[in-house]
Amino acid sequence: MVFNFFARDNGNYSQSYDIELNELFGKFKTEGINDLIIDLRYNGGGAVSTCIALASMISGKDSSNIFGIAQYNISYSKELEFVYGDDYNKDYFVNYVGRTNSKTAINRLALSRLYVITSKGTASASELLINGLRPYMGSNNVVIVGDTTYGKNVGSFTIYETSPKKQETNKWGMQPIVVKFANKTGYADYGSGFVPDVLIKETAGG
Repeated sequence: MVFNFFARDNGNYSQSYDIELNELFGKFKTEGINDLIIDLRYNGGGAVSTCIALASMISGKDSSNIFGIAQYNISYSKELEFVYGDDYNKDYFVNYVGRTNSKTAINRLALSRLYVITSKGTASASELLINGLRPYMGSNNVVIVGDTTYGKNVGSFTIYETSPKKQETNKWGMQPIVVKFANKTGYADYGSGFVPDVLIKETAGG
């Protein structure tokens, strides 16, 4: 399966892409596949929620299992915990895709092995998928074939002038890194990328 971008929908909040992906996994489930090869060579990331939905389809894990943990600095962690409670930084696998009034149950394959084709452009949510699945499937069963991935294990948010009037003179913004993404074991140190189990360069020149 070639997957080039993690997106829920085309921006209309329908989650149509997640639903279409789930329908594809329904076909895989009907066909009784035992292994999956997913090509993420050209996938630079996207929506974390779609990454979690895909991981739920692959692994068979449900919302009782932690997919990932967001690691913020101490000050921001205390603030978020105060507002959102103990689970403020935890992402769980999901049971459904789609909007609240038209939910569709996840088609779970519960695979024991996954092959991921990677390149230097495999980044962010693509790496999050690998990292999040490894504690459940085992490092040896999430097999990476290709080149070392980009190594984007962090997230940011954008700070900019929101007033249209002030934007006429202030056109600057900034995007500080505020979080590292870990799996359920707390592992987040893949800033240098994931090294492939089988090294195959994307191009002859490397």
